[in-house]
Amino acid sequence: MKLVSKARSGQIRLRRWFEAKNLYHRLRRINQQISAFERKNRPTDRPVIFFNASTRIDRLSQNAAFSLLTSWGLRLSGVPVRYFVCQAGMAQCQLGAKLRGTAEEPPELPPCDACQRVSQRLYPVELTRGFGWQEIDFGKNIETMSLAELVQIEWEGYPLGALCLPSLNWSLRRHNLRNDLATRA
Repeated sequence: MKLVSKARSGQIRLRRWFEAKNLYHRLRRINQQISAFERKNRPTDRPVIFFNASTRIDRLSQNAAFSLLTSWGLRLSGVPVRYFVCQAGMAQCQLGAKLRGTAEEPPELPPCDACQRVSQRLYPVELTRGFGWQEIDFGKNIETMSLAELVQIEWEGYPLGALCLPSLNWSLRRHNLRNDLATRA
């Protein structure tokens, strides 16, 4: 019985691999066609920036697909597009986030390699701009701050705490956050 289960599991993984390979081949062809059209119609406007922060670690998610389709539509209508992609380095990342039961357990490392492979397959190299992780000195010890204080953090006029709040709510699957060590971490 276990042998049959393993064979089916292997079959499913092999089918998914072939489907993904075929999908990325088709996406590359479409990108080439769109790029050829863009070269004939040089846009002069400022570019629209796309940063896809949806979970699409091992295959194209629905959100990632809609983002890609939207960017293609803009490119075909003559609007310049640039894709921003993470080049790894974050200690914690919403993509592929796996939460632990207690604050004492360290978080799992984000799946940077798989995420970067998908980005390389989705976006044309000439339109992609990578960015890395940069430590920010807030001038105060954020480890000792309450959740309310963390939400109010600003850096160079940007409300970083407020910008992070929706991701935190989503990853914890909670609207009302607890002011505990796990949430603040």
